[in-house]
Amino acid sequence: MKKLIAVSAVAALAATALSAEVTFGGWGRQIWVPAGSNGDETKTATMTSWGWGPRMGYAMDFKSDNVDMHADFKLEDGKAEINDQLRVNIRPIEGVQLSIGKLQEDALRGDACFGSWNWIRPSWIDDEGWTFSRTVDFEGVDAKITAVENLVVIAGIPVPRDGASGEKTEDAFKKIKIGAGYTIEGVGVVKAQFLGKGKASDYGEDDTGDFEAAFKLTAVENLTAEVGFKMPILDDSDAAVKTVALGASYKANDALALNANFGLFLPGNSDADPAMAFGVGADYALENGLGLTADVRALLPQNDADPTIAFLAGVSKGFSNGKLSAGFQGVNVSEKSVNLKGDKTGFAGNGTFNPATDGFVWTIPVCFEYWF
Repeated sequence: MKKLIAVSAVAALAATALSAEVTFGGWGRQIWVPAGSNGDETKTATMTSWGWGPRMGYAMDFKSDNVDMHADFKLEDGKAEINDQLRVNIRPIEGVQLSIGKLQEDALRGDACFGSWNWIRPSWIDDEGWTFSRTVDFEGVDAKITAVENLVVIAGIPVPRDGASGEKTEDAFKKIKIGAGYTIEGVGVVKAQFLGKGKASDYGEDDTGDFEAAFKLTAVENLTAEVGFKMPILDDSDAAVKTVALGASYKANDALALNANFGLFLPGNSDADPAMAFGVGADYALENGLGLTADVRALLPQNDADPTIAFLAGVSKGFSNGKLSAGFQGVNVSEKSVNLKGDKTGFAGNGTFNPATDGFVWTIPVCFEYWF
């Protein structure tokens, strides 16, 4: 009898293993700048689009009908650590997924990523979540509900680890994030969310949060466009900026794609001037995996700060699981060139190619990108 039970247990374990899918993957981007100027010196360095050290990332996924585990790691700046996600998903019933760990939920996020975003980014551009922010981006718990056709609902609460001394339950629930999106077939997607912040230092001592709404148009063939609105709640300080943003991409033909974004930033203080940021770009696919890309980005900051303009021109060669690119990027700066936070404009990163003096800063980026 014991032998029969043991054999049955092994058979059940084998059946479970066969029903699970295990995958490994990797992604990374490293940029070598053989020559770049901060306006004072010409230097060489390696970096990534967002600055700092080059990144190599790898991920493991374990999936079955009802349970998933996802582990995402990175090797960057001489350190190995958890990257964006380390999570477990359980689907107790159809249309409901419960998750715990380090989480990100992108089902509703509205991006406007193109051109310079994938090279060395000008310090003020923020294309991810441009029109609609990522609903969940924290360590804690969340639920994703898709039980109703065409409707997605995401709700989550940031929860600290035990070693971080925990948090009062009341305070944690004030940071709840709730978002929803409804697809109108043949028309577009309507989205709205509340992102609770609790007593966020950016907005003073009151309990606060952000409200966001967006509409993604899908009715026009080859056009993807989204307009969004973001507004802090219960605050009227200068830090509480209201945003109206637009992102669009149009596939003109099999070779040419046109991209654009625009943002209007309205300070909570009605006496302060608004700021604007916008960009236009194009990607053109040639034969044999070759491609051309170019874009121009502009920032018109508030009050008496000077505008800043950045541009990119580049060429790339694609391979089965990677891409090699080279180009030229430049940013004009002046004494009064600042970003939306009041910091000096330039390139993202650790400052190697940020302006040492007023004038023109430039880089020649050679980008290595890979995925497995």
